[in-house]
Amino acid sequence: MTSVRKLDETYLMYDLIIIGGGAAGLFLSANLQNKKVLLLEKMKAPGKKILISGGGMCNLTNCDSTENFIQAFGGRKKANFLKPALMNLSTERTRDWFESHGLSLVERDDGKVFPRTLKAQSVVDCLKKEARGNNVEIRTSRVVKTVAKKENIFTVKTDSEEYQSRSLLIATGGKGYESTGSDGSGYALAKSLGHKIIEPTQALVSINVEDYHYSVLAGNSIRNPSVDFFREGESKGYLNGRGDLLFTHKGISGPVILNNSRDIRKNDLIKASLVECENREHTRDELHNILMGDPRKQLGTVLKSLGLFSSLVEEVLSQLELNVDDKCANLNKKNRNRIISLLLDCPFKVSRKGYFSSSMVTAGGVDLGEVNRKTMESKLVDGLYFAGEVLDFDGNTGGYNIQAAFSTAYLISLALK
Repeated sequence: MTSVRKLDETYLMYDLIIIGGGAAGLFLSANLQNKKVLLLEKMKAPGKKILISGGGMCNLTNCDSTENFIQAFGGRKKANFLKPALMNLSTERTRDWFESHGLSLVERDDGKVFPRTLKAQSVVDCLKKEARGNNVEIRTSRVVKTVAKKENIFTVKTDSEEYQSRSLLIATGGKGYESTGSDGSGYALAKSLGHKIIEPTQALVSINVEDYHYSVLAGNSIRNPSVDFFREGESKGYLNGRGDLLFTHKGISGPVILNNSRDIRKNDLIKASLVECENREHTRDELHNILMGDPRKQLGTVLKSLGLFSSLVEEVLSQLELNVDDKCANLNKKNRNRIISLLLDCPFKVSRKGYFSSSMVTAGGVDLGEVNRKTMESKLVDGLYFAGEVLDFDGNTGGYNIQAAFSTAYLISLALK
């Protein structure tokens, strides 16, 4: 007797089929005991996206409190949806789970948590070991083409094989980093079973800038600037953020951009302070006094004293057709105001977001209103579950998204006990 057929052979019935061997699929496999489970992964090995997370070290969670953690998912609806999952498997319980299953962890000063080996492979190996201990059958290089349900049985078909189960989990991820197997194929499977898909867009992705002047600064960053985001033609910003801003060859990145990229659109205007700024009007007055304070000082010296690094000083003054060795005494009112405006509201017009191939996660996905937040089971199809990034939520950078994958998967393990 075999568990797979060409269409006419007899085969075993699975309790659960998991489509997707990423963080969610592997974590459920590691926590589901006494069930006959099949995991289908399209890549040659599971956990490909885990392996590239956190720069190959896997930032698997952080030390944020559950209350604060929930707020990192871009809106009240998404935070409310995730609350039961994150209350059942908090960041603390996740750390305990890995430690108790033989994976020693280390916490950085910024609160991010990594395996002590600083190798993402250690996380994958831990999850695979527990899955094997639960007798989960993992089949790789299996591309699922269709799923269907008839008479309480799910049928899952690949190019040449057919499987059946009583329950089904779609944990295929979003569309970011297609090379890891996360190509958006799960959306079509969910849709074929009657689910609505919120249009996917890039999240945690860098931004390309129109008429970009800062290519020579690529790799340098500004510490914790105040950044305002505006829709094209609007004078009132739609959000304000803080966090490091990174210059790239084609635009801007860093946490303050990545964490807000879910909302950014083409032709948006982003204004960033290049100097420390808690209150723009107060800082404007301070800058005016500094530039007027010592007429003998060179502009380059003054701007460096404000915290700007040398190459940024040169670029700022070059844009204004001024020189680093120009004296403050020679500044007229117009040029003084131009310097202050650029330091407080350096403009970047969005030409486009980075492509999905460079997007760490995806905003959009299976409509949360059609999924039971307490079990992750579909409200439309009994026995159908969703976990991880295939759902319409996306969190900030820093271990939030992989933690959400673990937590949503854990709810399913409780529901299927």
